[in-house]
Amino acid sequence: GAEGSVVRRGGLAVDFEIESPRSEIPCVQAEKVIDPTGCGDAYRSGLLHALTRGLSLEVGARLGSLMGALKVAKTGPQGITLDLDAIAARFETEFGAKLS
Repeated sequence: GAEGSVVRRGGLAVDFEIESPRSEIPCVQAEKVIDPTGCGDAYRSGLLHALTRGLSLEVGARLGSLMGALKVAKTGPQGITLDLDAIAARFETEFGAKLS
């Protein structure tokens, strides 16, 4: 959401990398706020995309934050039209790191 998110280890054994016991993930500011419908799903899509590619939970949460910001700027539940290269470029702009 607008306040970002927090990733915590929680003591569970998992099959993916967690960079730190606790990480605060900043919110990506949307270009405009039009419709929040589907923002949670967009966040989850970024998170799952990263995890299925072996990236850390924090990278997934950052990508989720970006996807939510892209979604809220569009009408309807599935309005994101950028391709993966454009999303990766925006990720690098927002977080100062490559999406990898």
